[in-house]
Amino acid sequence: SVYSQYDYQVRTNTAVAPGSDAAVLAIRGTRKALAMSIDCNGRYVYLDPVEGGKIAVAEAARNVVCSGGEPLAITDCLNYGNPEKPDIFWQFEKSIDGMSEACRVLEAPVIGGNVSFYNETTGEAVYPTPVVGLVGLIHDVDHITTQGFKQEGDVIL
Repeated sequence: SVYSQYDYQVRTNTAVAPGSDAAVLAIRGTRKALAMSIDCNGRYVYLDPVEGGKIAVAEAARNVVCSGGEPLAITDCLNYGNPEKPDIFWQFEKSIDGMSEACRVLEAPVIGGNVSFYNETTGEAVYPTPVVGLVGLIHDVDHITTQGFKQEGDVIL
């Protein structure tokens, strides 16, 4: 995996290592932590840009919430083909509409990001891929949730 090539432990207060729903970093000097997730599936956006945009935001939010966090804000990395082509610009416009709607529902503003156009190979555009990075607050590190079982006898629902 990509994250195994990087040292995620140096001076970061890593509370949950990569591989769980979200990465979690403890905030020094407090009982709080930040949960972070980056998500998108370009195939969903290709099939239905509005719903795909919503799904990208919702997936990142679910991962943060499943880790015990409350969504705060997002950043994005919007990757599309040539916007001079009407169908590509339509994908861009509609996926932003979907992302915007999801952000309003979550009350999570977009606080940064970038746009990358003209992503093509031999004239064929990449799948429209609005990658969402979402950060959330965990109010107490005792409430961090991870994927794994905690003790013998844990129940699967």
